Amino acid sequence: MKIALIQAPVWWTVDAPLGLAQIAGSLKAAGHEVHVLDLNILLWSRADESEKVLWNWENFQRWNDPAHVADFFRRHQALIGSEVAALLAKDVKIAGFSVCAGANLASLELAKLMKAAAPSLKIFMGGQFFFRQETALRWAQEPAIDAVFTGAADFAVREAAAAVQDGTFPRPIAGVICRGGCALIDGGPAPRITDLDSTSYSDFTGFPMELYANQLHLPFQSSRGCVWKCKFCSSCNVWAGYAQMSGERIYAEIMHQKSLLPGKYHVEFYDLTGNGNIASLSRFTDLILEDQKVNAGKNFFGWKINAIIRPEMTADLLSRMRKANCKDIIYGLESGSRKVLGLMGKKYDPGVALQVLADSKAAGMHTTANFMFGFPGETEQDFKETLGVLRSAAPSLDRVYASATFTSLEEGSYLTANRKEFGILETRADLFHNLYWEAADGSNDYLVRLDRYNRFRALAVELGLNAYKGVQGDLEQERLSALGQFYRYTGRHLEAIDCLLGALDLNPGNDALSAELTPYYEDLRKLLLARENLLKARRSPARKQKFEQAARGHLAAMRDKAELTGDCAVLWMGRPVPEAPALRRLAGRAYRLLQAAQVSLRPPPPAAAPEREDAAGRSLRAAASNSAENAAESHAGRAVLASTPRKVFLQIDAPCNADCVFCSRNEQYAFFDFKDYRRRLHPKLFPILRRAEELLFTGSGELLLMPEAEQILSYFNREYPQAAKQLATNASHKERRLWELFCRPGDRYTLQISLHSATPAVHRRVTKLTDYDAVMENLSFLCAHRAKHGWPRLNLMFVMTSENLGDLPEFVRLGGRLGVDKLIANHAYIYRPDQAPLSLQSRRAETNQVLAEAVKLAAELKLNTSFPPLFSGAAAAPAAPGECREAWAQLMINSSGDVLPCDLYGQFGRNIIRDGFWRVWNGPEYVNCRKDILVGTGCYAKCPRHNPASLDLSDSLTIARTQPGADKPEGGLPR
Repeated sequence: MKIALIQAPVWWTVDAPLGLAQIAGSLKAAGHEVHVLDLNILLWSRADESEKVLWNWENFQRWNDPAHVADFFRRHQALIGSEVAALLAKDVKIAGFSVCAGANLASLELAKLMKAAAPSLKIFMGGQFFFRQETALRWAQEPAIDAVFTGAADFAVREAAAAVQDGTFPRPIAGVICRGGCALIDGGPAPRITDLDSTSYSDFTGFPMELYANQLHLPFQSSRGCVWKCKFCSSCNVWAGYAQMSGERIYAEIMHQKSLLPGKYHVEFYDLTGNGNIASLSRFTDLILEDQKVNAGKNFFGWKINAIIRPEMTADLLSRMRKANCKDIIYGLESGSRKVLGLMGKKYDPGVALQVLADSKAAGMHTTANFMFGFPGETEQDFKETLGVLRSAAPSLDRVYASATFTSLEEGSYLTANRKEFGILETRADLFHNLYWEAADGSNDYLVRLDRYNRFRALAVELGLNAYKGVQGDLEQERLSALGQFYRYTGRHLEAIDCLLGALDLNPGNDALSAELTPYYEDLRKLLLARENLLKARRSPARKQKFEQAARGHLAAMRDKAELTGDCAVLWMGRPVPEAPALRRLAGRAYRLLQAAQVSLRPPPPAAAPEREDAAGRSLRAAASNSAENAAESHAGRAVLASTPRKVFLQIDAPCNADCVFCSRNEQYAFFDFKDYRRRLHPKLFPILRRAEELLFTGSGELLLMPEAEQILSYFNREYPQAAKQLATNASHKERRLWELFCRPGDRYTLQISLHSATPAVHRRVTKLTDYDAVMENLSFLCAHRAKHGWPRLNLMFVMTSENLGDLPEFVRLGGRLGVDKLIANHAYIYRPDQAPLSLQSRRAETNQVLAEAVKLAAELKLNTSFPPLFSGAAAAPAAPGECREAWAQLMINSSGDVLPCDLYGQFGRNIIRDGFWRVWNGPEYVNCRKDILVGTGCYAKCPRHNPASLDLSDSLTIARTQPGADKPEGGLPR
């Protein structure tokens, strides 16, 4: 009989779905003709990069949203329809689905499509999703479903298929709930399979093996269940008891699979507990060693297992395993606290764990330990014990996995079913969330767990370990996304929007984030409409009631409803909503990012007043439109652009009262000539600056030391009111009135303070400035003004050299005391041969140690930072090609019109005054630069900022630029 086996999205894309292959093998062994449709991998393989993020595991919950699944099927109906039609054309009699939590809605949608097209087709549903009886019973009532398998289906599926073939279906079958007309036929619980050697080999012959992401992987499962019953894990409720294949059976099946798939050189064991039966593991190991003696490397394969800590993992066994090509072993430590281990139900001693880890490392294994955070009952002292174990275990570890879900309340686990026993705050069923639970006494919530997670990873980095991020996408993006979801769950919607905006700004192509932000954008529109009606109510007392009623209507139409109080204050979950200008900026930013992600939206509603748009308003609108277009072109990877740069760096060289050891300038350089700028460069640059959202003043020296400094700043503030401004300064100027220029909120200044130290002696040595107290006095004034009025934004800058490296941790502490917006540290770039001794290339170990300490401190102080990666560090993994977007977003230019795409670029050779803007912006240099970035070559290959792996190249921190016809470094373009 012809049977179809189907994998719906979303599921793993690294290798073939093992559960489906196991059922395929069982049905083929019974004589059936099996046709596999892995729709999950087909859709993933044809998705563009923006949509592929939907397959990242951290986004699987999106697939539990009926609206998302419906929209996905609508957008891909042509492909889905053709694949279903081709499958039904084979005259299959049964369609079996392997269902997991992320694939349940898509599986049901496919089942309905197939049933509508072929009413006589029998639809079978199986997988661990149905091992909970209540779930199986609920799904068995779906008209499109004929049978639901409630346990291991290796043998039950054969019996059900035989019943269909001989016409006796539906009938009672153990482990199956069948539909018989309007009634359900429950065959009772599935019998436990204790002898896994009796099951059939998995069969991958019908799978599109060429499409899976890892072409070397062979998935395998030698056991089911676990010998332990950890409170947080659902496996003991899914799989009763523990069973493992014999060593002989494991070896025989792998050899069989290798004969069919000779290109697979790595066996990935998906067992929860690969060492539950030590005798089986040991025998499998010995069989590989025996084969090596006879066949040398002919049958080579590497392998990896998940393991529990147990004393039977002896040095001898581990040594033999490594000789048998077991390369990786992952241990579930979860905590370093004996008390917490007891609460978890973990049956091991931390002392034994340290010994097993040491023996694993000594055997040559790549050793990983998993950790959880914030298990109910864990105190700060317990967490510190975990950090202590991490320090002790570090020499024996290559990698640690800090659980990105911290402690999740897993469905079906003892912990989830007995929350009150563990001191978890009781909530209504509709308010329950597996990630955002909190302790009844308030001592443990999501933010506490997030903090411990961050501190753990910071320590791991400090110890030189690979602190595996635990998500498939960008770690910072996922952190902001998860935090945004938490804030929404707790009703802090404005904070949620801010987090989602920050996350989407890191990658406008993340469709999952776009889908989360879109409803919030619509709510922002309604809030703006409500605010505008309230403004009209204040201006027109005679029509006040009408406008207030309209405002209430907009608030009631929101997804997350807001309310209007008696005194006309707008509250969102009890929290005040900002006035219209702040809401408009938030909505505008969301609109631009969503437009870049190609989401179709109505623009933010126009302001009610003033009725006539002034020049500033026109500039704001033009800049917003250009930014949206630029972000869209960047997202699409276009090399030739219709938009102009969002950011313009204008070099204003000025006198300098410092002599920083790392400075790029020559001994003599021309100061910025304001009159010359207005005569020669202004006509070329004016249309570009009018459409820019940021204007950044860079260059050698101190702009504030120029006699015409106030005139220059006032000019740019007046001409380009739409642009946020940034100025780099050493903060040494003693004229308070000049600092007050940056404090006006409307001008939106960020001051980047070139501090490079935290102590007077180091500050003097690096900058040659003598009045450190004046710098600190100015900083204190600016910080006080910022704390009170919000402006200016303050970033502290630290260029790392051999002269000041040791001051970096204290610099972080200083930033914490001042409460600045951001701390920025970068390596010193070498512009001249005499600066070579400043480079940290020859002091890599010390640099890594200091950087790790600074990262840890910043995490503890909750500071926003931008620090470079480690030299050859585990955290310095190569970035994916295309992450840099500077060649799309920015232009750097000096007063002579010379241009660079970024401050790390070498020789460029283009000039706006000579060549014109568009011949520069879309000229061969810029276009080739963009193309190189997209594929990870050219400047990108050796950029330590966006491709951290390049930091170890000997010349990655050396920048050479020469004037045409000159022999010496030019050093006059923006730094």
